[in-house]
Amino acid sequence: AHLCIGGVESEALLFLLDEAGVCASAASACASGALETSHVLRAMGVDARLARGALRLSFGHSTTQADIDHAARAISAAVKRLRN
Repeated sequence: AHLCIGGVESEALLFLLDEAGVCASAASACASGALETSHVLRAMGVDARLARGALRLSFGHSTTQADIDHAARAISAAVKRLRN
């Protein structure tokens, strides 16, 4: 899943998610480590301010509902913290 969350920077969000035990990235797998916003998001016309809040989550066959619930709570808490 790829989300763009307004009002936050990906780097700060990823730091808080890591502290909460949630593995995430700010870029596609092929662009991991890139410092600029996604060329795909730019091509889609996503505003640069929104694209700076990009977040990528990967789910697999071993991902449980509890994992998803934990990630959702952690993302919500991190976004609230960063926006305040």
